[in-house]
Amino acid sequence: MRVLFLYPNARGMNMLPTAIAIFSSLLKQEGHECRVFDTTYWELPEEGLFNNDEFKEKHLHVRPNQKSPIDVRLKTTDVFKEFVEEVEKFDPHLIAMSSTEDMFPLGIKLLSKIPKKNKPTVIVGGMLATFAPDLVISYDEIDMLCVGDGENLLINLCEKLEKGQDYSNVMGLWVKKNGTITRNPMDTAFSIDDVPIPDVGLFEEARYYKPLDGKSYRTFPIETHRGCPYKCSYCNSPSKEKIYKDAGEVYFRLKNIDGVRRELLHYKENFGAEYFYFWADTFLALSDQYLEEFAG
Repeated sequence: MRVLFLYPNARGMNMLPTAIAIFSSLLKQEGHECRVFDTTYWELPEEGLFNNDEFKEKHLHVRPNQKSPIDVRLKTTDVFKEFVEEVEKFDPHLIAMSSTEDMFPLGIKLLSKIPKKNKPTVIVGGMLATFAPDLVISYDEIDMLCVGDGENLLINLCEKLEKGQDYSNVMGLWVKKNGTITRNPMDTAFSIDDVPIPDVGLFEEARYYKPLDGKSYRTFPIETHRGCPYKCSYCNSPSKEKIYKDAGEVYFRLKNIDGVRRELLHYKENFGAEYFYFWADTFLALSDQYLEEFAG
C-alpha cells in the first residue's frame, strides 16, 4: 500500500525528522511504498511561518551563514495546491502526519484542502497527539491518532488496511468513526535495537544541510537511546516516562553500540556525512561505561 508522510515544518527548522525516516524504513521493509510532503522550504508568512535561520542571523543570534554547497532555493509555489496535487498523483491509502503543537495548524489547513471525495485515511502522531489526544482527534480532518511510539502501530495498521481487516483494536491507536472514538491502550515499547537505519533518502538532498558556526554541513541524526532518567520540570521526557510506566512499560532504552556504529558508518559512506546530531533527550545521561564503549 501507499503511505504519504506529511511534515508541516517551518522554514529554518531544518533537522531531519528522524521518526518519519524510521517509519519509512520499516514500512518499506514490509513492502509498502512511501513518500513525504515536507513544507520546510516554503516560506509562509501568512501562516506565521518565517525563515528562522534568517531571523537568527538578523538579530545576531548566530553568525551569518554561508550558502550551502548545493543550491537550496525557497519554493515559491502554492504549498496547498502542491499538496493536493501530490495527494492526487500518489493516491495514498494512508496519510501519516508527524506534528508538534506549533506545526499542527498548518498541517490541519493542508489536510482541509483535500477534496472530501478523494480523502485518504489520515493518522497523526508525535508529541501533540500523545499528550493532547482528545484535542487532536476532535478535528474533522483526523481519522485516527497514535499515542506513544509508532513503530509497531504503523506496521500493524498498514497490514490491516492492506488486507481490508478491522483495525479498530490496534494497540496505541485512537480511531474516530461515525462520531464514536475508540481509545486503545498503549502498545508495548518497540525494541530500540530493532529500529532500522532511518530512510533519510526519502527527503530531498537540501534537507541534509544544517547551519553551524557560519557554515552549512551535511548533518544526520543518530539515536543512542530514548527517554531520560531525570525529572526536569521543563521537559516532556518525564511525562513520556510516566505514560509508559502507567502502561507497565519502561520508556528509557539504550541502543546497542554496534547498531549506533552501523548508523554512523552508513551516513558517512552513503551520504557523505560531515556532522552528526545525537537525537537524544540528554546524551550525557548515558553511563560512563556506555560512553567509553562508544568512544572505543
